[in-house]
Amino acid sequence: LYMVDYQFANLNSVMYNIPELYEIDSFIDENRLVSAVNAVIDNHPALSTQFEMGKDGVVIQRYKPEQIEKVSIRTVSGNNLQSILNGLVRPFKIFNAPLFRAELFRFGDKKYLFMDMHHAISDGESMDILFSDIYSAYHGNPLNQDNYYSFILNESRMSETDAFREAREHFRSILGDTEWCCIPMPDHESWETEPAEEIIMTGLTTDNIKSAEARLGVSGNVMCITASILALTQYCDNSDIYVNWLYNNRSDARYQNTVGKLFKILPVAVHTGEYAKLSELLAEVNRQVSEGIANSICNYAELTEATLKDALEINYLFSFNDTLSQETTGFSKSEFDFEYN
Repeated sequence: LYMVDYQFANLNSVMYNIPELYEIDSFIDENRLVSAVNAVIDNHPALSTQFEMGKDGVVIQRYKPEQIEKVSIRTVSGNNLQSILNGLVRPFKIFNAPLFRAELFRFGDKKYLFMDMHHAISDGESMDILFSDIYSAYHGNPLNQDNYYSFILNESRMSETDAFREAREHFRSILGDTEWCCIPMPDHESWETEPAEEIIMTGLTTDNIKSAEARLGVSGNVMCITASILALTQYCDNSDIYVNWLYNNRSDARYQNTVGKLFKILPVAVHTGEYAKLSELLAEVNRQVSEGIANSICNYAELTEATLKDALEINYLFSFNDTLSQETTGFSKSEFDFEYN
C-alpha cells in the first residue's frame, strides 16, 4: 500500500521500477525465445495483475491477462544503444493499468530482452524466477505452478487466526523499551556526502561461505546480519543494536515458483555487550532469525512503520549457485544506467 500511495502521488517516478536487461547470444532461436517469454508471462498471474480502487477506498488486485501485450521481437534503429536504453524505463500507471512490461528487440547485430515490473507486484527474487522459467520454457520443459493469488488469500485468512495474534505479540516484544541504535550516526562535521547504497566486493568465494557455515553452524544470512550488527556496534559506539533483514518468504513449497511481492521485513535486536564470544552472538542472531521466520505470518513492517523508516535494512546478496550462467543459457545480464527520480 505504501508503494501504491507513493506511485499515485509521484506519477512520473520510476523509484519502484525493477528493470533488467539481458543481451542474447546469436545461437538463441528467436521464435522459441518469443514463445518461451509469452508462456512465462501467462504462467505468472502477478504479471497480469492491476490495482483498482474498490468500495470505501480499499485497494484491490484484479487479474487481467487480456491487457498484457504479447511479446514479439522488433528491430530498433538509432545512433547508439544508450539512447534506446534511456527510453526503456518508464513510470507505471499504478491504477487500472499493467504493472509489467517486456520487450525483445534487435539493435544492429545484437538482440536484447528487457523486463520491467513495479515493486508493488514483485520482489527481487521474482526476476530470478522469471529468468529460470524462461530458460525452462525455451527448452520445452513444463513450468511449475504459480500460486500468487492463493498466497494473497492465505495471508488474508491468517490475519484472523490465533497464530497471527501470537506472532503479532512476539514482534511487539522484540524492541521493548530499549532505545536502540539502528542506523549509523550521521556525519555533521563534514560536507562530504557518500552514496546511500554501496556494493562491497569482499573477495569471498562460495567455498569460503560454505566452509564458514559448516564451522559455525549458521547460515550465510545469519553471518551477514551479525557482521552488520558488529559494524554498527563499533561505528556508533553503542551495544544496543537493532536491524531489519529481508526474508524472501518462499520456504513454503507452494510459493517457491511464485512471482510477486512476497518478502517480509523481520527484526533482529541484540545487546551485544551481553555476549563475550562471537559464537554466542551468532547463536542469538540465529535464534531471532528462526523465530522471526516462524512468526512471519504477521507483517512486522505494518506494526512498526515509524521505526522502519529509520532502521538499517540488510540485503544479503551473496549468490550461492550460478547454474544458469551465460554459457548455459545464452543470456548475459547487461548493466544500464537510468535516473531514479
